[in-house]
Amino acid sequence: MGNSPKDAVLPESKTMALRRLQMMEKKMDRDPKFAELCMEKFEEYFEKKYLVPRESDGGKEWYLPWFFEFHPSKKPRLVFEAAARSHGKCLNDFLLKGPDLLRPLPAVLMRFRMHLIGLTGDIKEMFHRVHLKKEDQPCQTILFRGMNRNTTPTEYIMPRLFFGSASSPCSAIYTKDKNADEHYETFPEAVKAIKADYYMDDYLGGKDEEDEAIKLRKEITEIHANGGFGMVKWNSSSTTVLKSIPKDICANGEIHFMDKTDIPVEKTLGLYWCPSKDAFCLKLSFARVPKDVLEMLRPPTKREMVSLVMSI
Repeated sequence: MGNSPKDAVLPESKTMALRRLQMMEKKMDRDPKFAELCMEKFEEYFEKKYLVPRESDGGKEWYLPWFFEFHPSKKPRLVFEAAARSHGKCLNDFLLKGPDLLRPLPAVLMRFRMHLIGLTGDIKEMFHRVHLKKEDQPCQTILFRGMNRNTTPTEYIMPRLFFGSASSPCSAIYTKDKNADEHYETFPEAVKAIKADYYMDDYLGGKDEEDEAIKLRKEITEIHANGGFGMVKWNSSSTTVLKSIPKDICANGEIHFMDKTDIPVEKTLGLYWCPSKDAFCLKLSFARVPKDVLEMLRPPTKREMVSLVMSI
């Protein structure tokens, strides 16, 4: 999926990736916590075989620089930069983006409200579960050498889809739906739910009866498992349905908001869904607002005020 045109000529990119690696290494050398984060994340990718040693030389190749993306409310994410340019070109310039297969968010949310019993779930690491064709894998080459600066960086390939690649969304959704279609004769209702009630990797659906919701969850889980996808963070507005879900794949990390309240909510697509009340909630987050503005030590600038209003 997401192959570059056969007649495309990719420019040299190793020099650019090596320069970016050296920048990351300087940060690792002066920041022990960042170095620890890098080593842990790369070890995780090696263990899961999301990164494997490159074996072949020649043919089409592209070297991807990497960095970490930090967000106040999320875990640090290892990013491979498909938009990084070398000789005026980036990997995304050569990828076929494909049609927009993403379901419209309003349609997914409206369908979610049709059911008496709400049911949500998440495909774990959806992009990383989809493999690339072997001949395309050298176009996702990564350089890394841990903390040893006296050795030549080792070349690894990323044989899976990753965030930031122009072709990843279409490829991942197509693979998810293709796998579902192969189970239509066995689980027709679950297949319809998979194709209609997903917004990328988030499932928002449900049923009108508890036994039907329990059955649907099991069928969706089985279909995805047969395609190499794992479902996690299941949640429901029904306590009976919740009790039927193994604890290790239930949603956790309850979020409390609005001072002096104690409402557990599950974050879904930028909104907050409160399963016990089966209602959407909003939380105003000021994590990016400068501390001195929050403490009213100075008035916000026009840019800060516009940014805050737009985020709400």
